[in-house]
Amino acid sequence: MTPTRGQLYGPEDGVEIDGRDFVARSQESFDGRGDPHQFRIMISPEDGAELARVNGDGKPNLKDTTRALMAQMEEDLGTRLDWVAVDHFDTAHPHRLCHVNHAMC
Repeated sequence: MTPTRGQLYGPEDGVEIDGRDFVARSQESFDGRGDPHQFRIMISPEDGAELARVNGDGKPNLKDTTRALMAQMEEDLGTRLDWVAVDHFDTAHPHRLCHVNHAMC
């Protein structure tokens, strides 16, 4: 498979995510103004094809599922999470990687 560059997305559909801003927020936390932890979560559901809506090019689109999962995590934790995700289609099993800053904003 030919790797393609992924597009960052977050909680809101249609909102462009600037990865540099997310990294800057992470760095601010690391520099002592917050918690330095960043969590990286790989989401690769076994039944992803069933969960996904298929877009025009035939690749599964699990953004809605990822957003629902992250919203449920926020509800379970009782706080808003600062997160971004990117979908990867570079293997036989499409997956997404979520980066979550521990310091909530």
